[in-house]
Amino acid sequence: MKKTFAIALLFASSLLNAGNLQDLVGKKIDIVHKDGIFSVIDDTGEYQVQNCFVDKELRNRSHEEVLGYLKADNYLFASRMSDGEYAIHGHGRLPGGGALGATIGSYVGKYGTYAVGHGSIFIASACTGWGFLATFASLESQFAAPIEAASNTAAIAGGLAGGVATGPA
Repeated sequence: MKKTFAIALLFASSLLNAGNLQDLVGKKIDIVHKDGIFSVIDDTGEYQVQNCFVDKELRNRSHEEVLGYLKADNYLFASRMSDGEYAIHGHGRLPGGGALGATIGSYVGKYGTYAVGHGSIFIASACTGWGFLATFASLESQFAAPIEAASNTAAIAGGLAGGVATGPA
C-alpha cells in the first residue's frame, strides 16, 4: 500500500535543496536533488531514492534540468511504498479555466447525445410505417434512461474538453 507524502510543490531554485513539504497527515518532508540523485528527508531520517523509483522524465538529470522541468509549471511529489522505500513522481499541470468553452462543450456533449440517441429511435420507428407510434413509444420507454445517463457523461466530458481547450495556455 502506498502512502502519499507530498502534494503539489511550487519550486524556487533553492527549494530543491531545502524544500519543506507537508503530507496529508502533517509529517514534514524535504525532497533534495544533488548530483543527479534524489533524497527524501522526513522525521525519521534521510532516504536516498533509488534511480528506478524516480520518474523517467527526471532520472539522471542535472540540477538545472530539474529546475527547468519545475519552472515549466510541473510539480513533484514523493510517495512511500509498503517496504519503506520512497518514489519521486513528476506531473504536469493541465491548462484550463475557459468557462465559456466549458459551458459550450457541456451543452454540445449533452444535446449531441440526445440528438444521436433519440434521433436513432425516431429513424428506427419511422421505418416501421404504420407502427411508428407504438414503436417510438416502446423504444423511448426502454432507452430514455440510458440515453440520459450517457448524455450526462458526455456533458461532463465535453465540459472538461471545452474548458481545457479554451483555458489559458
